[in-house]
Amino acid sequence: LGSLATLDGATHFTAEAWVNFTSLSDWANIFSRARNDGYYNRIELSLSGPGACGNQNFQVIVATGDVGTSACTTGNQATTGGWHHVA
Repeated sequence: LGSLATLDGATHFTAEAWVNFTSLSDWANIFSRARNDGYYNRIELSLSGPGACGNQNFQVIVATGDVGTSACTTGNQATTGGWHHVA
């Protein structure tokens, strides 16, 4: 992902990945980039854990400072042994 600073001020971006899991675990990162400089800035694509999203659904988190947003799939859980395109 390069330097997280390159996303400073970005209002639109696309992140995508092709993944083929051999095993599944809650909160498994597909990719994550964070900067801790007094604020917690990050972009993350991961599998969700227990909670609002349910286990092993795809989840994206974008946070700047103490403000963040997340979204997750429902009814589209990750599985092993096959390719998933996530965007």
